[in-house]
Amino acid sequence: MVSQVTWAMIVAAMVSSGTTSWSVTGIALQSGNNVLTVTARDAANNAGTDTLTVNYTPVVPDTQAPTAPSGLTATALTSTQINLELDRSDR
Repeated sequence: MVSQVTWAMIVAAMVSSGTTSWSVTGIALQSGNNVLTVTARDAANNAGTDTLTVNYTPVVPDTQAPTAPSGLTATALTSTQINLELDRSDR
């Protein structure tokens, strides 16, 4: 029975204990392929090791402002309300 699992990357190492499932937070993935080495140990300190490759593609934030609409008209309906219309004939 597995008693401990170790997760390691070139930049960090973490330990998680348990018998059937494990999770680790705080692994800082780099853009592209990340190779994690996972070592499981039993109570007698027998170890089994495998590697896992995780490909991480960060989401690039949208920093482009939208283009201003063309063909926008405004009509005053009352002193506190206006009607905006967009000419969509060019789309």
